[in-house]
Amino acid sequence: MDIERIRKMKLDKRYKIEEINYARVGAMRLYDTSIKGLIKEIVLLFYFDFKVTYTHNSINERYLIYTLRNANRLDYDEIIDMFMETNPEFNKVEIIQIKTLENLHVKVIGLVKNFIRYLAKRVDNPLHIALITTKYRILYNKLKKEAFLNNADMIITFCDAYPPDNLITQIAKVNNIKTGTLQHGQYRILSHGNENADAEAYENFISDYLFAWGQATVDEFIKVNISSNRLLKTGALRAFSRNKRVKFNLDNKVFGVVLCGETYSTTNINMIKLANQFYHIYGLKYFLRMHPRNPQNKYLSYVTEGALFGYSNNISNDEYARMIDFSLIHMTGVFVELLSMNTPIAIYKDSYLEEIFRIDPYCVTSVEELASFYNTLLNNSETILNDQYSKYLYFNQPENELRKNYISAINIITNKAKAKLII
Repeated sequence: MDIERIRKMKLDKRYKIEEINYARVGAMRLYDTSIKGLIKEIVLLFYFDFKVTYTHNSINERYLIYTLRNANRLDYDEIIDMFMETNPEFNKVEIIQIKTLENLHVKVIGLVKNFIRYLAKRVDNPLHIALITTKYRILYNKLKKEAFLNNADMIITFCDAYPPDNLITQIAKVNNIKTGTLQHGQYRILSHGNENADAEAYENFISDYLFAWGQATVDEFIKVNISSNRLLKTGALRAFSRNKRVKFNLDNKVFGVVLCGETYSTTNINMIKLANQFYHIYGLKYFLRMHPRNPQNKYLSYVTEGALFGYSNNISNDEYARMIDFSLIHMTGVFVELLSMNTPIAIYKDSYLEEIFRIDPYCVTSVEELASFYNTLLNNSETILNDQYSKYLYFNQPENELRKNYISAINIITNKAKAKLII
């Protein structure tokens, strides 16, 4: 299995260069060993480079690192912006990828050297790991010249499973700098056989601390033997932490179907088919809320004629919640957000749904179970809403404690002994 192969690579000293473990750096990119994946690595190496920018807010040597500003993820940007709002004493370093054909000779020479290195060491897929190593060796050499990695007292990354963040965290730990990383979605432990790159959120967690949204994430990480002492329960740096419970009613006669990313394409199709069945029984149309990276035409082709109320991949939570009576949902980033808004959810349960999302009695596997949920909602909505909101508080800390929690977490990191190298 991919995850077992990648675990072994992380422990293999053949992938270490100057104390940096490049199997860890590129772990999320090692799952795709296809020709398409290889071509993607070639394009990323030769047509893109990294640009480093600073925002100096303080004489403190504390730095927040963000490497996804140009990834077109407003939800990610929101986390960084709210962190700076909550912790204005931090300086900010942003590292973005820009299109460029400069330094091609450096990249070609580096790739040849790394390919020969891995070929001589008889590793599997030497070209794949050589491409990843070359890209991040170039970033490594650039970062080694940056003052913040020599002078920092504390470095917080967006997600230390992402390649640039992981590289920076490894450099920081070599330099005996305290490290932390933020939670950017609802993390879950993936069951055996269902592992994918998302597993690296815990498999590749090398920072000293995680700023966890709530007890749900703490409990998940403890399951894989991560010490609770490294898990700081702080709350989500997302606008939904400030949500007020919207006034609920059942007057819309529309329900929502919230799709996952393409990793769970089969689940998405099955949810649409279930929604079509429900439409035939109750006559309720549904709104298809797509993931930003879902191919729209692919999923629209599964919709029964007349069943669709509308669709979007960028609708706001507030607009969406006021449009629908309830949502059919699976493992998606808006799971916790919808719980925060007083909008009911029915959870589609299949073999991919991990334990953390299996919240009884709201899981459904058939149109009969979805109909039962809807009938209960019609007759006893207040009980469902109150119970689901209590579940939300398991996933996220109350908003009025957000700033206090982050100040407390930063103080914990500050007062602890300096980081020990654990990579």
